Amino acid sequence: MFVSRFHLNECLIRRDWDDPRLYTLTALRRRGFPPEAINLFCARIGVTMSQTVLHPDMLDACVREVLNVTAPRYENQVYL
Repeated sequence: MFVSRFHLNECLIRRDWDDPRLYTLTALRRRGFPPEAINLFCARIGVTMSQTVLHPDMLDACVREVLNVTAPRYENQVYL
């Protein structure tokens, strides 16, 4: 799926900058990404003046890392 904001603008599909298909901060928060995961992702990619291409799996890995620590886990489940 091609999710470039310019492509979405041309096709008039984009609703606003919080459209969940985009990778803007408002869209990520709307999709339920924890702020700690977004901060961790930004810290890992760093600040650079050159144009870089990032794979979305890197953001997903940061989200998984944060949720593994904060998500409640239940060991003894009772099946009825």
